[in-house]
Amino acid sequence: MPDQEHTSCYSENTNNMSKQYYALISSLPDLSFNDKSVGHSIQSFKELLLEQLDPSDYDLILLLFYPFDILNFVHTVKELDEPWDERAALSKEEIEEGIRIPELLPEFFQNFILDQEKGWEQQSEKELLDGLTSAYLNFTRESDNNFIRQWVSFEQNLKNLLIWLNARKFKRDVKQDILGENFEADYLRQTEQGDLNLKAWDNAYKTVLTHYDNPDIALRELMIDQMRWDYLIELEQEYYFDVERLYAYAIKLRIVGRNTRLTEKKGKQRLDDLLKEITENYSLPETFTT
Repeated sequence: MPDQEHTSCYSENTNNMSKQYYALISSLPDLSFNDKSVGHSIQSFKELLLEQLDPSDYDLILLLFYPFDILNFVHTVKELDEPWDERAALSKEEIEEGIRIPELLPEFFQNFILDQEKGWEQQSEKELLDGLTSAYLNFTRESDNNFIRQWVSFEQNLKNLLIWLNARKFKRDVKQDILGENFEADYLRQTEQGDLNLKAWDNAYKTVLTHYDNPDIALRELMIDQMRWDYLIELEQEYYFDVERLYAYAIKLRIVGRNTRLTEKKGKQRLDDLLKEITENYSLPETFTT
């Protein structure tokens, strides 16, 4: 099992952290959305941070990696023949031990297991994935760290909006697919097709409606990742050499990694064409330009 200090998701007074990481942050190469190769993978960056950060700060970073643990956990419980996601915070041995002794798992796993009326081991793959993801979102949105709360809320609302649009498009009941408990999630569960009104939502979410029906799925995914990137740039502006900058950098590595895999799958020319099409034919709102 990892050091007990690192198994806790949160530390006290995370908003008042005084430690800053001048040398580490200054040494990181700049990242852009269009990067096709970077100096770090998200896994190697996590290992670097484990060596460099205070334990309480590293706990914050781990929040970004726990969704990979959810996938590994579900694949292990359901005995699915899926490759182990090395981006996860926990090792295969730690997940297997946590399945036997849930008290060893991060707190949101324990919250999910304790809340079940029926044995969680008997739940379907989808039930486990949705339930654990909702528990993760609810737990993480209660962080004392403002940056974490804002980013996780943005991601939750963005993903739920995409789920809602997809469910309505194929005339599925959306109520069971929306994840987490917050105002926006409740609104989407109660909203029928044709009644969607995002007037009270940030412009970032409204932009999804512009791109969702694009028949080029790869281009659509790039546009949505561009939205994430621009929101992240805006969000990190008030931080300089704080741990939040490192959290943002890890998210950027994850986004660039997705684009890199697209490059490998579709070929370099394909990605260049997509980025050119974005530049020439699609303009995001002025407030989201970098």
